[in-house]
Amino acid sequence: MGTAAALLVLVSAACAVAGVALARPLATRCGLTDRPDGRRKLQARPIPVCGGLGVFAAALLGLGAVAALRPEVADALAARPGRALALLAGAAVIAAVGLLDDLVNLRPRHKLLGQAVAAMIVIGPGGCVIERLAVLGVEFDLGLLAVPVTLFWFLAAINALNFLDGLDGLLGVVGVVILGGLAVMALGAGDAFAGVIALAAAGALLGFLVFNRPPATAYLGDCGSLLVGLVVAALAIEGSRRGSAVTLAGPAALLVLPILDTAAAIVRRKFTGRGIAEPDRGHFHHGLQRRYGGPWPVLAAATLLGSLGAAGALAGSHFGDDRYPLGAAATVVAVLAATGWFGGHEVRLVAAKLRRLARPLPVLVVPKPPVRSRRGSVRR
Repeated sequence: MGTAAALLVLVSAACAVAGVALARPLATRCGLTDRPDGRRKLQARPIPVCGGLGVFAAALLGLGAVAALRPEVADALAARPGRALALLAGAAVIAAVGLLDDLVNLRPRHKLLGQAVAAMIVIGPGGCVIERLAVLGVEFDLGLLAVPVTLFWFLAAINALNFLDGLDGLLGVVGVVILGGLAVMALGAGDAFAGVIALAAAGALLGFLVFNRPPATAYLGDCGSLLVGLVVAALAIEGSRRGSAVTLAGPAALLVLPILDTAAAIVRRKFTGRGIAEPDRGHFHHGLQRRYGGPWPVLAAATLLGSLGAAGALAGSHFGDDRYPLGAAATVVAVLAATGWFGGHEVRLVAAKLRRLARPLPVLVVPKPPVRSRRGSVRR
């Protein structure tokens, strides 16, 4: 599989480079661009939003071309035809939802509904369900909660990666690390199906980075970020099965940075009276960019932290021990806290809220009724 894996990454990357190069002028003519607004979108000129469709097409072309050349790749895809078709259908739906959002700016609830529909295609017809969950060696049968828990995982992963896509090259770099880690985990566990899909997606993102590295000349858009989130969520389940159970400690370590960034955004917006879907400039990349004055230190930090989480996930998969990925995730949190890179503002908001809740209630003093003397006068 080694030669086939390298070929899959290279072919998918080459398809992405060619596809995005052709799609950029077409996207500009169609008005599919991200225009600067002086507040959140600070790029100098409109940027074509064509990366999502380019990555989607490149991954499919890469898989098809290499499957025609290498029988082991074709066999891996043929091993689970139902899940492959369901994942393809779900990916097409969520890419369409993201493309529509890029064009007309969907309302958050409509966007979430589209994400749920795409996820349910993968969960229902595709059978990608967490029926048993393993945590630190202890297994839990989810029973009737299997589908709701799986749907929550899909929506959490999709939106965590979507929230992170706010800086040139950031989601591309983080996505390559996550998908590369998932590919190694899956192939190490003998799951060639999840492994080859992860490699094709990682290769397509790698090729897209040619145009998305700072200063970007093409964006993924919601079409791309939602698509990456769906694929990561599905492959995390497929590649993390141990017998009949799924352990999400490894995928959680791989996704530790997007998960932390999303959790902090929810806390920050909730405690400052803003809507959860309302954008702000308090994300991980915003803070580091203000601190270091450019995108490249942010990308270096994200690569470092993502690689640390990936190392823990791979160690946990190899040794069958959830303490490795959980320890890696805790180390990422410790690095962020020790360096002051991220999370300090949100911690202060939570602490202030707790202090207000712990403040003792004022004592209500009830005045005593006047006492009348024997002569009828009032004494107070």
